[in-house]
Formats: sequence, structure tokens, C-alpha cells
Amino acid sequence: MSAFVGSTSLLAPSLKQMPRKLLHEELALQWVVSTSVVREAALQQAWFFFQLMGKSMAHHLFLTSKLDVPRRQRFPDRFVDDIAALVCAISADIASRHQKDVELVERLNNSLAFFLNDLLSLLDRGFVFNLIRTYYKQISNKLHTTQNPSSLVALRLDFMRIVCSHEHYVTLNLPCATFSPPSSPSPSTSSTTSQVLKHTRLPCVYISQRSAVIDMEPS
Repeated sequence: MSAFVGSTSLLAPSLKQMPRKLLHEELALQWVVSTSVVREAALQQAWFFFQLMGKSMAHHLFLTSKLDVPRRQRFPDRFVDDIAALVCAISADIASRHQKDVELVERLNNSLAFFLNDLLSLLDRGFVFNLIRTYYKQISNKLHTTQNPSSLVALRLDFMRIVCSHEHYVTLNLPCATFSPPSSPSPSTSSTTSQVLKHTRLPCVYISQRSAVIDMEPS
């Protein structure tokens, strides 16, 4: 053991000159640039890599005393861009493979939802909402061309159910702006609902999804 310590101390000067690579940053980068067999293997174990990435991010914030730092300053822009690219790519996989790889897509969909749930506690929440919007757009675009839209709608509902299970769900969905007073003393229910949804985020998406499911059900 002492010999090991001694040898590492001799290498210390050179090691200090090497840029330190953080696990979550390298994992996101390598996942984004991966192709073919490597990428498919990562998708098969996405739940593990998402959890590993989230725990590494939280551990890094603790070690560097950045838990009280503004969320937009916690991680470098390059890493944030890699996260955005990763979510976009995986959302596209879910949309394109929901019929031929049913079990994989269900696992991937849930894993991505839990990952974004974790990110709501780690990253700028406006950025995470944009990631949710990216997923939503990918699925919505596919709905117009798929022969089995009900499966995609079910995936999207499961996704939103998991994201909405965040411990600070109520705080996350407080109106982001003050409501303007109604033009009439007795505004219609539909106009009031539209105004509320305009100033909230997760409830807007979830309620619209529930409405879509109801519209798809045979009368």
C-alpha cells in the first residue's frame, strides 16, 4: 500500500496537469456521439446510465458546494447542450420505435421521465421544461403519421405521470405570471380554464393529454 502511495505521489505533478473529466459530463458526451452497437447497448440499459448520471451530478454539486449556486450556473454550457441533444435523440427513438420495440420503448420512456424528474431538482427548471417540450413535440409529430396513435398517447401519459410525481409539483406549477382580470363579471368556464393553463406548465400538458385520450375514446 505504501509503495502504491509513493508511486502515485511521484506521478502527482503530471496528473495535476491533466484536465479532470467528470463522470456525468463524459457519460452524456459519449452517449450522444455513440453509434450502432454501442448506442443500442446504452439504450438497453438506459435506466442505469440515467441514474448514474443523475447521482454523479448531485454528488458533484455537493462536493463543490454548488447546491446554493443559481441553477443556471451549476453546470457548463457544453454539458447542458449534451443533455439537450441526448433527450432529443432518445425522444426520437421512442417516437420511431414504439411499434417494433414495444418493451424497450416502454422502459426507455419511463427511464427518460424519471431522469427529467431528477433534473428538476438539479438544473434550471425552465431548461428542463424545454426538454419536456422537446419530448412532447417529438411524440406529437409522430402521432399524425402513425397507424396506432393510442400507444403513443399511452406512452406520453405515462411520461407525464412520472414527471408530475416530483416532490415539489405544487411549487413547480404556481402561475408564472399574474392573471389579467376578466373582461366580464362572469367569464365562461372555457376562457378561465384557457387562461389558467396559459400560465402553468405541467398541468397544461397533462390536462391536454387527458383531453386527447377522452377525444379518442369511441362515443
